[in-house]
Amino acid sequence: MKKIFGLALACCSTLFAQGVAQVPAVKVDSAKAPVPVTTPAVDSVKAIAPAATPVAAVVSDTAKVAVPAAAPAVDSAAVAVVDTTKAVEPVKPAEALPAADTAKVSEVAVDSAKTVDSTEAEPVKTKRWNHYIGAGLSIPFDQYGIGNKKVNLINYGVNASYMGVCRCGFATKLSITSGIATTGNIEFYPSDGWQTGTYSAVEFGAGYSFVNSPKVTFSMFAVVGVEYAVFVTEEKSFKHKELGRVDRSYSESLTALTLGGDFMARFALSNHVGLFASVGGRWVAEVDSDASVKYKKGDFSRLEVNHDDDMGNFSIVPTVGVMWKF
Repeated sequence: MKKIFGLALACCSTLFAQGVAQVPAVKVDSAKAPVPVTTPAVDSVKAIAPAATPVAAVVSDTAKVAVPAAAPAVDSAAVAVVDTTKAVEPVKPAEALPAADTAKVSEVAVDSAKTVDSTEAEPVKTKRWNHYIGAGLSIPFDQYGIGNKKVNLINYGVNASYMGVCRCGFATKLSITSGIATTGNIEFYPSDGWQTGTYSAVEFGAGYSFVNSPKVTFSMFAVVGVEYAVFVTEEKSFKHKELGRVDRSYSESLTALTLGGDFMARFALSNHVGLFASVGGRWVAEVDSDASVKYKKGDFSRLEVNHDDDMGNFSIVPTVGVMWKF
């Protein structure tokens, strides 16, 4: 009986050892271990059979053998995955950066295009006021009533003027004229011909431009002004009833306040240069006359002055010239 029981125990232990040896071989193949499966199985059998190690010990030993074999495979796979991820990830930023730059460049181009378009499309602002300066020739004709006398003057002067025209049509005007005055009606000192003196006038007007375009301007003004003329004669020998033979000189000054109106037309020749013509009528609201006679004999002299003032009569003022816009 003892022999039979011993043989049975030996057979069972042999079969059990072979079953345990086959288990780690399967696990090692699933973990893709590079070590041959049969080697650890034989070693485990050799280690277990002489010492009669329990089953639990054998299982734990096979687990220890399998884990180190599987760990490097898993780590190599993970490393491979990580490496491929690292290799792929840098490509994305490299491709994204040029796209971002091109987008910024396109945005800048669009902005610059908008700026250019807005500049080209921006309408030209119209000035609120247009300013003009004119220079021309004026020939005023005046008739002054002084007491019971009439003094006719024909004047020749150089005229400088300014005209400002608002976009709404309101217009202003300022003109200065200076030149010579001629007359044949100075009766205080009879002469054979016309007397020549000096003439000047300053006028200010305000009105309306009923035609106001870059090419043509038509304006009407109400005007107030002051005219001034002076006549001085040369010294001539004269027999005075009290003083005897003396040298006599004569002077007369005429100052007039005028009220009236002007019509002015401007025609453009270019953007800045044009021609203008104006004609005005004045009523002489007041005129003052100061006439003086000076008698001179040696170191002796006498001055006689006569002052007179009156109202009337009229004045006509035509002017032509060149006008600049600025």
